[in-house]
Amino acid sequence: MKINFLLIFIAVFLCSCTSESKSITNPSITPSLATLTARTQIAIEAAPFIANLGSEDWNTQYDAVNKIAGMGSDVIDLLFVELQNPDANVRNGAVQALGKIDDPQVVEILILALQDVDWHVRYTAAQDLGMYKDKRAVEPLIQALQEDMDNGVRFSAALSLGQIKDKRAVEALIEALKDQNDTVRLYSAMSLSEIGGSKARRALLQIKDIQTIALIHNYYIKNGGGTYVPLLIQALDQYGNQAMLIDYLNCGNTQLESAAFFYAESHGYTIEYFPLN
Repeated sequence: MKINFLLIFIAVFLCSCTSESKSITNPSITPSLATLTARTQIAIEAAPFIANLGSEDWNTQYDAVNKIAGMGSDVIDLLFVELQNPDANVRNGAVQALGKIDDPQVVEILILALQDVDWHVRYTAAQDLGMYKDKRAVEPLIQALQEDMDNGVRFSAALSLGQIKDKRAVEALIEALKDQNDTVRLYSAMSLSEIGGSKARRALLQIKDIQTIALIHNYYIKNGGGTYVPLLIQALDQYGNQAMLIDYLNCGNTQLESAAFFYAESHGYTIEYFPLN
């Protein structure tokens, strides 16, 4: 059965190459025999890993995703075909692999995957688009943030918009601060702090939620003024960690530094001093 699957897979791939060739009228850019041979070899090498994209064993799927992605741009067409696979696990694995390939043509495919019927696929596509930081993804991600019914897809879209840092997303992110899901609200606030600007600043300085203040505490240390000092101290008490402690100790605000010393002492941290050169 594996041999039959492999032969069918290669046949389908070659047929797609042939149909592409027929549509090309300029013989100078028709794929050569060497090109078709190379595509066949890639299809042969990728086939066993593509077969494992839908594996229920996490390690098997993870290995398949990384092996296929390691083949680079040559497998983009093969993965695009798998986005039509009826198995959502296969489609999700294909999107994961696409997200690991450093090629701008992947962006359009990931944008299409935002419309998949399965939320896992949409979540992965939204997450991957942020890593490309491509402006083409801004409007589709805004639509996902505003319209997708799944919480995970919305917060993934919010996070990716912050990575792209396009001001077109500001209004949608401000609106998402009222989302019913707390993670969507948190990531929307974080993305607004990354994008910046006067509109984002006004919206963020209306927030009094302690968890949000803890998440983007550096933003409030820099922009919040005296009003936010008590809230920042409360955020440290409730959500403090080592990284947050270091930020407070080096922020230049005496009240926050004092709070950090108290937090360190009460939580068993040792503060070391290093001379400035």
